Formats: sequence, C-alpha cells, structure tokens
Amino acid sequence: MADGGITVEHLQQFLRDLTPAERARLIGCLERGLLEGGGVPGGELVLRELRRILAEDERPARMGNPSRLFFASLEPFLVDDAQTQAHPGRIARTSLTPIWRWLSQDLMPAEAKAYEAAANAALLAGNQTGAAKCARDFQAQFAVRLRAALAALPDDERLRWRFFAKISTPRAADDVEVLLQVYGAQDRLDTLALQLPGHIEQLSDATLQSVRAAIDTAAKGQPGLFPFALLVVMARLSTPWQIVRLAVDAARSDAAARVAETPYSIAVSITLCEMERLTRELRTQLRGGRAVSVTALLKAVHDTARGLRTELALPVESAWGKQYGAARTQIADLLKSELESAPGAVRRLLRAKPRVEKGKPGDPVAATLDAEEVAHVEGLVDMVVACRAFAGELAINELSMRTFLELRHYLDATARGLQEAVRHVDGEERAKLRAQLAVAVRLCDKVCGHELATAPASARGATDRRAS
Repeated sequence: MADGGITVEHLQQFLRDLTPAERARLIGCLERGLLEGGGVPGGELVLRELRRILAEDERPARMGNPSRLFFASLEPFLVDDAQTQAHPGRIARTSLTPIWRWLSQDLMPAEAKAYEAAANAALLAGNQTGAAKCARDFQAQFAVRLRAALAALPDDERLRWRFFAKISTPRAADDVEVLLQVYGAQDRLDTLALQLPGHIEQLSDATLQSVRAAIDTAAKGQPGLFPFALLVVMARLSTPWQIVRLAVDAARSDAAARVAETPYSIAVSITLCEMERLTRELRTQLRGGRAVSVTALLKAVHDTARGLRTELALPVESAWGKQYGAARTQIADLLKSELESAPGAVRRLLRAKPRVEKGKPGDPVAATLDAEEVAHVEGLVDMVVACRAFAGELAINELSMRTFLELRHYLDATARGLQEAVRHVDGEERAKLRAQLAVAVRLCDKVCGHELATAPASARGATDRRAS
C-alpha cells in the first residue's frame, strides 16, 4: 500500500540494509533510551520491526518472486505467530507458502502459470510497474475464482472440510476469508493507507478523529472491512494497542458493553490477541536462547496490558475481562519463572570452564565461554533490569527487586574477585579467568550501571596490558 511519506515498508527496507553489527548497536541504543525514559520518537516501532527482521529465517532473497509480489499487499495483515493461533483479520506469515501451493496447483494452476510467466517477464525487463499490475490483476482473478468455488460447495460439512483441508493450514477457512476481504477491497484499503500519516506516534485528539473518519469512509457499506481497516492503522502506530481508542471514541464511553455495540469493537479483540502473541514471543526468546530486544518486547507487553486497563472498563466476568485476566496471569507466571531462574543461570555461566582456543606458536592464549549460553544469560539479565521499570503493572514488584539486588551483589563481588584472581595466574588459567571477567563486566554494566562496571573493566584492561 502506498503512502506519500515515510512508511513502515521504507523503514523495513532500511533496517534490512543494516549490517548485523549496526542492528545490534541500534537495539542497544534504543533500549537504553527506553529504560532511561528518554526514548526517541518512533523508537518502539523501530525495535518492533528489528525483532521481526531478526527473527526471520535466513534464506536467499527472492526479489521479484511472483508469489511474494502476489502477497505483498497482505503485509499489514500478516502476523508472526503459530498458524494455529487466532488473530482477527490476520494470517500467519508461515501460511503463505501452503496457500500459494494450493492456489497454483489446485485452485487455478493454468492461470497461476500464466501469471508467473507474465510477472517474471516484466521483472526481467525491469518493469516493476508492469509486474505490480500483473499481481493486482491476478489477485482480482483469484478472488473471483475463490468466491465461485465457495459458492459451488454443497451444503455438506464433510465436503467443505475436504475443500479447506486441501489448503493445508490449520485455520484455512479464516485464511480464505482474509484473502477474500483484502483482495476484494484493495482499492478501498489502498485509499485508506494513502490518507494516513506514514507514522503515528500518538493516536489522540485531531489525529484520532481524522483516522476514524478515514476508517468510516473505507468501511462504508462494508462492515466486514473494519478489522482490516483497523489493521492498516495499527501498522502505522508506534504503540499498536492504541487502536482501542478508536473503539472507545466510537462508543463515547469506556464501558465494555457500550464498546461491544460498535463496529470498532473488534479493535479490542485484535489488541487482546496481540497481547497474548507478545507474551508467547517473549517466552520463545527467553527460553529459546534467542534474546532479541528483550527490553522493548517486555515494555510492549507492559504497555499493552496497561493501555487496555486504563482505556477500557473491563468487567472481570465478561469475555474480554476473562481473556485479559488470563493473559496477565500468563505474563506474570512467565516472568516469575524466568526471574527465579536468572541468578542460578548467571552463577552457572560464570562458574563454567571457558574453552581454550589454540592459536599459532607464540600467540597469546585465548579462551571463550559458550556464545549461545552467554546470549541466553544476557537476555535474562536484560529482562531482570527491565522488570524493575515495568513490574508494577505485571504484579511482580517484590520478586523483580529481590532478584535485581541479588544479581547486583553477586556480579559486583564476582567481578572484583575475578579481577584480583587474574593478577596471580599465567597461561591458560589466566586466559580462562579473563574470559569469565569479560562476561562478568558486561553483565555488571547491565545490572550495576556503567560507573560500577568501570572499575573491573579498567582492571581487566590493566591486566591485559601487563600480560602482553
């Protein structure tokens, strides 16, 4: 979808062009700003896109691939979650491959082959506009064919099940509905995207009213478009949970019952599902050893929980209230488990024997700790530090403070002990202690702050110079 300003698509391309080292520095800078309360405007959006890009499977770029071109306009409606998870108006990104396989091999193989040939010819000629037109025409053709296929199905649940089973996605019927809605209303959704700012830092006041007017126009006469219009807006928001403000404004009340009566009520369901997804992503990163921007992710979970609580009056016994309560419980349970495990993980890491790296004769002896284990522990420590700022909303205040103080005391004492020990040994033993000290200093910098980590770091530098 086009836009005259800087769009999320432009941001994604810019971030993809950065080197891994540049991305790591950018994440560190933005996360430090979040914790210090001085984050740059749009920083959370940048971190959200960085998490998504870094989480993508490494694979060769297929720029101009006709199937990717066909699905390009679905970007605001894709979600990085398991295919089995329900998200109103959204399709799991991993579902696109089986959908394309079904489309090109079963539903309309001849037309798909013709489209691929035409799109590839345009791309080889450098005609991006022509390739995009081929994709747009094929989308419309697909929507017509799919509607006809669905209309031709007999009123037999077994035969309908067989039809959707061929798509090979767990939520095939929902996926088909998203495709029909988006491709059937492409012009309306494109017009809506053109009317929106490229980035919305705060959805309030005049901006809120103009966005709501644009959504009302896009969905006029087609109430089924509200989820998709809201998702287009959500993709532009620095803080996605703010789409619930549209529902509250439409109801002119924060009462859940009043909000539920408006066509904007789906915004609440979208946000609740996103809160659950963020929790699953946080669990995956903390337990899978792939800690990417834990601070920003934890802040997103915290802000979504707080935003829903402050913007809406959710009765505990209501469906939304129960979903919200269950999500908060999952968050608290996850964080309690990880907080309790953090001190032990740090101790095990700093007590582990580093692996000595044999170099050429005459080279200084070097040693390293397991890189994956170091990354996992650093992610846990980042979470402990972040929990101090965000624990209040998540009901883990006492535990987070106790864990933080325990880590602070242990790391300060351990770093100083390693600093002293490294002065009295040589050879492999010194290399091992220096490897442990280097990691301890990094963790000290996270927990104790730069000033308290300076002394051990300086000592390590002095020891390195003496050893050389």
